[in-house]
Amino acid sequence: MSLVQRFISSQLAKPEGIFGRLITFHLLEKENVEMNQVTIDSLDLNQEDNLLEVGFGSGYLLETVLKRGLCQNVVGVDLSEDMVKVVRKRLSKFLMNEVDDIRVGDIKSLPFADGQFSKLCSVNTLYFWKDVSAALSECRRVLRDDGRL
Repeated sequence: MSLVQRFISSQLAKPEGIFGRLITFHLLEKENVEMNQVTIDSLDLNQEDNLLEVGFGSGYLLETVLKRGLCQNVVGVDLSEDMVKVVRKRLSKFLMNEVDDIRVGDIKSLPFADGQFSKLCSVNTLYFWKDVSAALSECRRVLRDDGRL
């Protein structure tokens, strides 16, 4: 893999700085609109749901869920501190519920209690997970028994 390819890959996995923000917001958000909508539809959200998105990128999916009032609360974790700052600002008018939360976190060790969420999603991030089996086990841990991934 060339130096340029490694740089792009690292920015896609954990966007940082101006370059990371530009790619995430302007390029990837447009490319992922359809996938995000399919994900929202597949989750079959209702007012009792607690949703966790792992690797939220630009925050588009979370913002869409919040704008439409599709569930009780939303929580997002992302590896990138830069994306957390930007998405907190983007969603600030929606994040009035004390249980809504946007924070730095990693799929290999989610900072949440067992069974905390009824729904969990992650769009276009699987290929960045170093240990898919462990990551899915962690997703299962934070999902309720009847939860949907």
